[in-house]
Amino acid sequence: MMADSPLQEVLSTSTVSGNTATTWSLSSVHASGCSGNELQIINSTMAYNNSGALYIYSCNALVRHVTIVGNEGRGLTFGSYHDSHTLDVGNSIFAGNSNGDCHISSGVPTFHNSLDGDDSCGLSALDSDLPATDPQLLPLRNWGGSTRTMYPRSDSSPVIDAGAGGLVCQQYDQRYHYRGNDGNDDGQTGCDIGAVEADDLIFFDDLETGDTGEWSFTSGVVP
Repeated sequence: MMADSPLQEVLSTSTVSGNTATTWSLSSVHASGCSGNELQIINSTMAYNNSGALYIYSCNALVRHVTIVGNEGRGLTFGSYHDSHTLDVGNSIFAGNSNGDCHISSGVPTFHNSLDGDDSCGLSALDSDLPATDPQLLPLRNWGGSTRTMYPRSDSSPVIDAGAGGLVCQQYDQRYHYRGNDGNDDGQTGCDIGAVEADDLIFFDDLETGDTGEWSFTSGVVP
């Protein structure tokens, strides 16, 4: 996806997956030279592309509830020709990307209540971020809604109820399910990090791979 101008919202409630690039440095979603308009990428998943996932250059960008996982290139690339463009990331996941979860060369990036797997995004626990953390997501599948997503493991994922509230927390997730549930059953409601809000998944399993371990765990039966 290419954006030059005058787009403001680049991606919303979408999944980008399975794309191939001629070199690892290219990305499936590419935005550059935005002529002063703000890009918005919200409630979307970029996973398992044979390329980088998201490239933003010389654009002011707002990223909310995005999951960028398992891409062959970089997860997020951000830079600014004048070193003045801003990147505001909240409640988002960057993990398992082969050439680094983040590469930020210039500009003014801010992250809050976000997670990265390899500690390359410059996250800080002081901003309620989760640096160098495994998000523990289930595979890219149909977990409800019209697009494939990656559901947080309800028994162990650190992203559940760990997001920022207020204006950062979107009313709905990528599947158009309400946000702000008590996804980990600790008695406290909260907004989840990433594109999916853990809410109503009763059973999950890995039967497609021949492994019944998750079914056994959920049903309480020792395999």
